[in-house]
Formats: sequence, C-alpha cells, structure tokens
Amino acid sequence: MAGYRIYRIDMSGRVLSAEWVESDDDDAALSHARDHYIDAEVWQGDRLVGRTGASHS
Repeated sequence: MAGYRIYRIDMSGRVLSAEWVESDDDDAALSHARDHYIDAEVWQGDRLVGRTGASHS
C-alpha cells in the first residue's frame, strides 16, 4: 500500500479539500477519487498521478 493525497478541485481550479488515502497502486487511488469526488487531482508526493472529473476528461 502507498500513500496518496487527493485534492478536491472547484471549477476555478482551486483546492476545496484534501484527503490522505492508502491504495494498492495508482489505478486504485484514481478509482477512489472518481468514486468520491467530481473533480480531483491525485498526488503521490510531488508526482501528479492524474486528474478526474468532467473538466479533466
């Protein structure tokens, strides 16, 4: 398991909230973000894993 930070993003690109999650891999962390937030960025340390949501499709 690895630690990831999920940032919930508003329509202006500002961070609304952040959550620490433990996931098996990048795909699992992105799946968690998709399941819980409309727009989000997933980070592992200083590495951007990916973005989710309508504005990032």
